[in-house]
Amino acid sequence: MSSSEYQYVSTFDTTQTTQLVVNNTVKSSSTNNVLTSTDTASPESNLVQNGDLAAFVSHVLYLENKLRTETGNVLFDTENEVFGSKVDIGEGASFRVQRAEWRPKGNSSKSSSETKWGKYVALKAVRAKNNNGKSDWREVISEVRCLLHEPLRYHPNLVRLLGIGWGPSADSSSVYPQLVMEFSEIGSMDALQRSNEPLPFAIKQKLCYDIGRGLSILHACGIIHGDLNHRNVLIFPNKVKTAGQPYTAKISDFGGSIMDVTRNDSHLLRMSTWPYGAPEIGKSLTEEGIKKTDVYSFGLLIWRTVLDCGNILHVFDLTGERSSHSEEVVSNLKLGDSFLSGAEKSIHEYQATKGLHKDALAMIIHALKSTIQYEPSSRDLTRTQCILNGIDAKEIPAYLQWIDKKNDREAEQKRARAPGLHGITPEGLGAFLGRMGYDHDPQDNKPGYRPVLDHPEAGEFLFEPLRLGNILNWQQQQLIVKEFEHAASMAPHDAPVELQPHMAAFYLFQCYLTEFGTTFDPERVIHWLSQASSGPEDAGGVIYYAQAWIWRISNAFDMACPKPVDELKTCLKMSILRGHRTCLVDGEFIRDHSLNDDSPPSWDIILRDSRLLLNRIAAGLGMPYFAHRKLRRDYNLHDLPHLDDLIKQELGSNYNKCLRPDTTQPSDHPQEASERPKPPNFESIFVNHIGHGLLHYAATMGNYPALLYMISKYQVDIDVKDQTAYETPLVCACRSGNLKCAMLLLEHGADPNDSDSGVETPLYWLCSFNGGEMTELAQKLVDARAYIDGGGKNTMSEVLSDF
Repeated sequence: MSSSEYQYVSTFDTTQTTQLVVNNTVKSSSTNNVLTSTDTASPESNLVQNGDLAAFVSHVLYLENKLRTETGNVLFDTENEVFGSKVDIGEGASFRVQRAEWRPKGNSSKSSSETKWGKYVALKAVRAKNNNGKSDWREVISEVRCLLHEPLRYHPNLVRLLGIGWGPSADSSSVYPQLVMEFSEIGSMDALQRSNEPLPFAIKQKLCYDIGRGLSILHACGIIHGDLNHRNVLIFPNKVKTAGQPYTAKISDFGGSIMDVTRNDSHLLRMSTWPYGAPEIGKSLTEEGIKKTDVYSFGLLIWRTVLDCGNILHVFDLTGERSSHSEEVVSNLKLGDSFLSGAEKSIHEYQATKGLHKDALAMIIHALKSTIQYEPSSRDLTRTQCILNGIDAKEIPAYLQWIDKKNDREAEQKRARAPGLHGITPEGLGAFLGRMGYDHDPQDNKPGYRPVLDHPEAGEFLFEPLRLGNILNWQQQQLIVKEFEHAASMAPHDAPVELQPHMAAFYLFQCYLTEFGTTFDPERVIHWLSQASSGPEDAGGVIYYAQAWIWRISNAFDMACPKPVDELKTCLKMSILRGHRTCLVDGEFIRDHSLNDDSPPSWDIILRDSRLLLNRIAAGLGMPYFAHRKLRRDYNLHDLPHLDDLIKQELGSNYNKCLRPDTTQPSDHPQEASERPKPPNFESIFVNHIGHGLLHYAATMGNYPALLYMISKYQVDIDVKDQTAYETPLVCACRSGNLKCAMLLLEHGADPNDSDSGVETPLYWLCSFNGGEMTELAQKLVDARAYIDGGGKNTMSEVLSDF
């Protein structure tokens, strides 16, 4: 069969019959019995040293904010609580897990959470690692980063994180939260196989396939599990009623997962559960090298699954108990082909004693040869998935060729898409379906499909003190403030999920302003805001807010601005360029009142230049859409013959079709928008990554001659929308304060209301003009039938932008 003819059908394809869970809202997170003032926490000296709670809360808030929907919050929910007694169900070196009941507060009826996830949830609390109660909360952050990463969040073969429980942990009255996970009534794969008669081979095959599917999506997102074994796989009832397949396997326990390893960096992999580790454990490995260790562990898991969770080392005359002798023997066996040979021998022995169909035997031997290899390059997860899926060995090369071509074709289509174009994407559709209650696999249950997906973001934080003040008690708030103070005193660093000093300083500004964990103190407000404004310029984020607000807030509290005059000028100039229009007002106030011992003329120059940069290269928004580095090529609007040459190059054979029938001048009677013929290709010219066209560019830059020239010479769609915000050239002209260009567009029939799918209409941007210009343009827009009470949408919902 040729690869072009290959039609892939998965043995375990569940996409046709997935059932929708009742209720559209993922009501996650609970507020467990919150600590009271009489509760005690672990010694603060140790807690503050790590700054774990502050980093954890800020990072989770950021992750949740990305997933938040109009229907509710993802994690920091105050509607549900953990109810009733807790039952210990397991523990490890880092975590202790308890079963608890999840109920809506003050209501005995079923909550939406119970309808979706069952009566019980699993509470996962960090265990103290030494006598003073100190724990490594980085493992918890790793788990949360994995499970809230959008491509992973709704995957059918990864355990679901439901929320955060705030209150006493399983070990002590800790201020730290607990993870609320979906609960498996069946338990781990180890428990399933040990407590039942041997499973039919088809069930073993399907469970192993599920695990491979979960491992594949982790690797595609740049995540290495690092400890794949029977106890870290949970078993759930199969959502899809399939004859002979009652179970679904889900990978769990991501506390030891590895991420943020770039392609060329190396990482020292720690020991995993014995004897699942690959022979190269303990060596410095690249990202791809670490992934191969997961594949090796997967092979051992397959082997042990076939043996009904028995002792895989029996074939080597070892009991399976860990000892220095057994460790040495196993390590030596793994340094060659002996370990794989022993695995094959044990499978043949199992067939002889327990019975195994010859096709099943061949499948497992093939899978072991694709995983339990000494040479990492000989391990192949995609091939193993194909084997477990039931694809005939002879057909696998054709399938792999087909999937490679499919990946290449989709990558090319993605590269060829118009810049900034919205549309249905696997990520957007999957997030939408996931929030509706469906499972979603971005790899579409196809081995090898989409082998590279977005990786979890590192070091992103958000702090919302007003919201958190209603969730955390005073003791927790005080601890967070102390941790922020400690982090603010540190030197900048490269740790992926740790607060940078300037972030901590900005969050302290918020704390002292809103009385989060402390009392209001204007001097501390200004102190921390000033410190935040002095962070590294390339860090962006909260530094930009601090620089924009430092003078205004100092003035509001009737305190001297701590910034020297030259620094203040730079702060305000850059803030205006970034879109903080109120800084124009601040600068005018300083100029008019001769503040900061500086002459008004110098402020006039700063304000004039800043306004010009904002309205031109920053598109009136503070975004460098038209900065030279963002342009696809040098479209010189001042050299019209050269501009013509560039347009000819862009349009090619369609150039003449785009010319107006009469190119000497535009018509005296412009047609209505509905009557104008659509030009064949002029609007296919995009000047930047956002999808702005030449008309948007000229209107933004205020180049009246170039705009008139293009309208006169070419068949243009005067209401063409950009590919990102669906805004017209008229919106761009108004936003950038270009009255002459706005008037020209209106004279040639531009529709002041043609932004139904956009964010704003021209009337939104009257603020870009001075008083006289504002009156003139407003009258012109109203004369053109601009809707005073209507227009574009203030926001674009996630679903709208996806679709």
